[in-house]
Amino acid sequence: MSETNAEVLDLSDMHYNLTVAQRLEIKRLHGVIDQLQRIGQFGAANDPLNTGMPPPRVKPGQPAQVAPVASLCVTPRAIGLT
Repeated sequence: MSETNAEVLDLSDMHYNLTVAQRLEIKRLHGVIDQLQRIGQFGAANDPLNTGMPPPRVKPGQPAQVAPVASLCVTPRAIGLT
């Protein structure tokens, strides 16, 4: 067998073994996820609050933000620069 063929065979064996190892790791991680889901659902910091109020309606073409309150805006005049 030539040196090139031996190198190709070694590389294919290495990639096969890496694939097997990754599949085992994925299977293990799915087991961890299943176990954590059985423990409980604790939510996340960015989960929406369940306040019982419907979400605000936004008309098509209307930005989803409210207009700034003028008294809270920092302007040069507000901080005495003009």
